Amino acid sequence: SNNPNYTFTSLDEGDYLVTAYVKDTAGNTSEIQTKSTAIRYTSYCKKNGIDNFGECLIATEAQNPNIDEAKSFIESKGTPDFTKTSPSIVYDEKHSSTVSSNEIITSRIYIGTGYEFNSETGMYTITGGSMRNPNEIDLNDGNTYYTVYKNGDESEGAILYQITDISSQVDDETGILKSTITSIVSTQTIRNYDVTGVGMYVDNDDSGKTYYYRGSVSSNYVKFAGYYWRAIRVNGDGTVRLIYDGKNPHTNGESSSDRQIGDQPFNNYIKDNAYVGYMRGSFSKFNEMSSEYIESSLSLTAKYYFGTSYTFDKDIMRYKLSGDIIQGTIAPDKVGYYTCFSTDKNATCENLEYITKYSSPTKIFINKKGYNTTNKEQAQSNDVDSNIKTFLDNWYKNNINSYTDKISKDTIFCNNRKVSERVSNDYNNLGYGLNSTMYGRERFDNYDGQGKLGPDLSCQINDSFNVYGTNGNEKLTYPIGLITLDEVLMSGGINGSANTLYYLYSGQNYWTMSPSSFYNNWYDANMALVENSGQIIFKSVFSNHGVRPVINIDPSKITFSGNGTMSDPYVIS
Repeated sequence: SNNPNYTFTSLDEGDYLVTAYVKDTAGNTSEIQTKSTAIRYTSYCKKNGIDNFGECLIATEAQNPNIDEAKSFIESKGTPDFTKTSPSIVYDEKHSSTVSSNEIITSRIYIGTGYEFNSETGMYTITGGSMRNPNEIDLNDGNTYYTVYKNGDESEGAILYQITDISSQVDDETGILKSTITSIVSTQTIRNYDVTGVGMYVDNDDSGKTYYYRGSVSSNYVKFAGYYWRAIRVNGDGTVRLIYDGKNPHTNGESSSDRQIGDQPFNNYIKDNAYVGYMRGSFSKFNEMSSEYIESSLSLTAKYYFGTSYTFDKDIMRYKLSGDIIQGTIAPDKVGYYTCFSTDKNATCENLEYITKYSSPTKIFINKKGYNTTNKEQAQSNDVDSNIKTFLDNWYKNNINSYTDKISKDTIFCNNRKVSERVSNDYNNLGYGLNSTMYGRERFDNYDGQGKLGPDLSCQINDSFNVYGTNGNEKLTYPIGLITLDEVLMSGGINGSANTLYYLYSGQNYWTMSPSSFYNNWYDANMALVENSGQIIFKSVFSNHGVRPVINIDPSKITFSGNGTMSDPYVIS
C-alpha cells in the first residue's frame, strides 16, 4: 500500500503475525517491524456452551466445539522442530562500515580466514581457523581474518569482526600483554518470518496428554486474582498452567519489568550440586572437603585480610577469619594463612581459601574449603527451601492466597535433577559435592558435539513438587512454582538464537525451574533461564534475575468469560 493506514477485512478467527516495512521508489527497503494479534469475533466457548476452561482452550484453537475432534486435529499436526524458534526467522547478513576497537587480555582467541552465515539462526561461524594469538597474525599476507571473540573451541557468534588492525602493549604493573583489535562489524537483519509452527501442539507429561501453546500466539491471555497471565498448556491432568504476565496486559514483543514480580537469586550459595534444587539437603548433613586450584585474578594493590585460623557458622554457612589476623597484598609471607580475599576484616565467606604456594603478586595456589554433600541422595533431599521458593511462597501468601480454592494443589512443578547419562571428559555426573554434573543443559545445548536432546516433560518423583497427592513429593506449602526449561523449548525458545516474538519473551532475564549443570572449574551451580533476548541460557544460581510465578488452575472449580485476546482476556471469576 502507498497509504500509511491499511485495514484488513474479512479475516478468519485466529492468531496473526503482521509484518510491515517501508520501500522507497529506488527499491530500498527498511528493516521489518512485526506485531502479533488475535482475531476473535465472539466468545467461542460461550457460543458453543463449553464451560471447562481446559477444553475451551483446545476447542478454540481447533475452531471445533467437539473436544475429541479438536484434540485429534491438534495431534495431527505432529511434533514441531525444536531446533528452531517459533515463529522461526530467516536472516540475511548485515554488513556495515562500523569500526570497533576491542581490548583483550587473553592471549588466544578463535581466529579464521573465512566464515559461514546461518540464515536460520543469524549466527556466524568462523572457518579455516584455530585458537591463535592475535599478535602472530600478518594482516599483509593476502588473507582476510575474522573472529567472533570466543575463547576455547567456540567459533560461532552473532557478531562477526573482520580484523583490520592489531596493536599490543605490556601493562607496566601486571606485566600482562594486552591487545587492541580494530575490526569492521557485521551483524544480521531479518528477511521474513515463518509462522507455520505457531499454535497449539500436543505432547505427554507424567499425567497424560498435554496441549501446549507455541510461538507468537495472542489468544492465551488470562486475567485472574487481579493479575494478567498467559496460558502455557493444558496439563495431562486437565488443569491449566499459567505464567504471570503483569498488572497490565502486554503485547508479544513488549519488553517490560511489569511482566515479573521482582529479581532474586535462585539460591544464596553456589558451591555444591545441592544448590540446583528448588529444595535441597540440610546443612547438618554437610561434610568439610578441600580441593586445590590456582587463583590468578587477584588485585596487585588490594590489601586483603589473612588469619591463622577460622570459625564456621552452620546457620548461615559462612566462614570468618580468626587467630592472628594480618593485612597486606599477595606476597610469599601469606603462605599458610586462611583468607576470604576481602579488604573487610569482619567479612564472612561461603568458601575459605588456604594459601599453599606463592607464584606472583596476582597468582597463588590455594585449597578451597567448604561444606559439601557426599552423595546424590543427600544433595537431592528436600529439607531446606531455596531462596526463590521462599520468595514465591511469600508472594503467593500475600497476593493470591485468598484465591487458593481455584488453584490445583496436586499438579506438579518439575525441578528435574536427573543427571545425564552421556559420557564426557568434563563431567563425571555424580550429582553431589563439587563433582561436575550435567543436568538439563543437554536438552537445549549441543554440548561436546553430542546434539541437543530436546524437551522432556517427564519428572522423577523426588523432583515433582506439589502440595499433596500421589503425583508428586508433597513438599510444597503453596501451589506455586516456575516454568521449566522444557516448557520454554516447547513454546518456541532455543539456545543460540533470540526470539522476541513468542509469548514468553519479556525483555528481561528470568528464571526457569530447571537445573542446567554444576561445573567444577567454576565451582558453580547453574540453572536455565530465559534471557532478555528471548533465548535460553544458563546462569549461576547466585545471580539476580527475574521471577515469573507459575500456577495451575483447576477447571472444575472456576467459571470464566472472555475470548483470550489481550483486549478481552479469559477472566476467571
